[in-house]
Amino acid sequence: MSNQLKCFLGALLISLGGLIGCGPDGGSGTTAASTAASTAASTAASTGGSGGSPGTGGMTSTGGNGGDGGAAPQPCSEDEHVQSNACVSCPPGTTNDAGDDPSGPDTLCDDACTEVLGLYCSDFEQAYIKASNTGANDKFGFSVALDGDTLAVGAYWEDSNATGVGGDQSNNDASKSGAVYVFVRSGTTWTQQAYIKASNTDADDYFGRAVALDGDTLAVGAYYEDSNATGVDGDQSNNDAEDSGAVYVRLIAP
Repeated sequence: MSNQLKCFLGALLISLGGLIGCGPDGGSGTTAASTAASTAASTAASTGGSGGSPGTGGMTSTGGNGGDGGAAPQPCSEDEHVQSNACVSCPPGTTNDAGDDPSGPDTLCDDACTEVLGLYCSDFEQAYIKASNTGANDKFGFSVALDGDTLAVGAYWEDSNATGVGGDQSNNDASKSGAVYVFVRSGTTWTQQAYIKASNTDADDYFGRAVALDGDTLAVGAYYEDSNATGVDGDQSNNDAEDSGAVYVRLIAP
């Protein structure tokens, strides 16, 4: 039998004895019973759960350890975020204000895109685009033009000796002659549509140093081209006017 139950029964018996005049002095049974009951209740409370609250009749509740449930978690510091209910440092290049609650859901740090555009860069970036013949020092991306679903990208140090559209892009026989790449978008998918070179490709012409796009019309600058032609469709076969420059206009398929 538990100590609490023993104490309760003892108090009950003493109380009953006091009610019928069986106190130690023959007439103060009620006082004796009250004193005994108080003592029993105190004893029972001291042997109960360490966090229980006294119940009726001197009994204590059988609740578990009361305590304060542990200290509340401290908010995350500046440049920390919540991951699996813990504060961890933000990834490099990202920031976060102090105050995230580690007892709540996971949080994210802000990157450059969220600060400027209100979107995470991972959500904002639609495509990562490279040349079809990537080469060291080609400067792909130095110039870009975007119109609707068509993108033109200049690589003015690209080195192949191809001419026109779709030529052999695998060689490096015309250093820094330059090239332009055209990409088209369907939905959210970008694919390369054309590889374009000057009609008179020559080393160091920097074809693609500047690009402009309007619908299906593409203009490309090659400001180190060397012919001494004048006006439109002159003789482009000579190099008699060093670094005079030229512009090429092409129609590209929609």
